Amino acid sequence: MLSSDKNVDALTHLLDVIAHYLGLRVEYTKLTIIAKSVKLISAAVLALVMLLLTAGIILCLSVGAAYWIATTFGVIQASLTLAGIYLIAMIIVYLGRKVFFERPIVRFLTKLLLEKN
Repeated sequence: MLSSDKNVDALTHLLDVIAHYLGLRVEYTKLTIIAKSVKLISAAVLALVMLLLTAGIILCLSVGAAYWIATTFGVIQASLTLAGIYLIAMIIVYLGRKVFFERPIVRFLTKLLLEKN
């Protein structure tokens, strides 16, 4: 009878240890998800802020360039010249979208989500 009680106690202790371990694994998984979510959200916010700042800079430079070109060619030709420059830039960005956007985003997300701590 004494041996049976020891086995039951050992089994109960083992089940308690396993339950505690699983609880710790769940907690670790939650913390890992939170940490990776924070990195992802902060990267998205940083990209948005940089995009807005860049748009403001481009707007100011465009107005300055339009005034500068307008002194030589006139206002309409200056506006058309800048529109042409932006069209060419848009075509270059569209053609290089995989190199400029898709691959870096895939690399970043793969590194972030698959990294081992």
